[in-house]
Amino acid sequence: MRVCIEDTMKAIVVVAIAAMCVVSALADDWCTYVVDKKKYDLSSLGLTPGDRETVFHMLEDSSVVTANLCGATSLICPNDTSVCLRTTGYQYVSRGDVGSMKLESFKDGKDHGLVATFSTKEACGKSHYSTKVRLVCADVKDNEVVSTSGDDKGCDIEMVVKTTAACGSAASTIIPSLALVVLALLVMF
Repeated sequence: MRVCIEDTMKAIVVVAIAAMCVVSALADDWCTYVVDKKKYDLSSLGLTPGDRETVFHMLEDSSVVTANLCGATSLICPNDTSVCLRTTGYQYVSRGDVGSMKLESFKDGKDHGLVATFSTKEACGKSHYSTKVRLVCADVKDNEVVSTSGDDKGCDIEMVVKTTAACGSAASTIIPSLALVVLALLVMF
């Protein structure tokens, strides 16, 4: 009877540790990407429910573009939209669908970081609407949109954002949560 209780307790502890590790891994990986063997935590360029995006800017024609690099925008845009444009006529249109983001690294002289490219399913001429957000690695306190180009009549919008999120760090090769589970199993048995 005692052996059965000890085995049950061990199983409960293992399940509890595994569950904590999975939750920890999911929280750590929210809006985290690995590009060219560097890890980028872009969560400061996203939002949690009730917050406002940090990446927004007025374009030359007084339309406003708002981007959430971690999911849907807080604005009333159609479908699931990561990049929303408020046109000069105060209509809200998508300029980047959730899940369409493609990331690549760049180096241009002293500047380096990431380029996030979004697109829509909605056609614009022979292509689709798209938004390119150039994330420049910079030692700044808050994300800083330094320039934008495009307007509500064109197919393409470009933004340049200075952010510490684009500096990245070396990507680890071992998944910490998995290592904790293995360690817990070794200690218990």
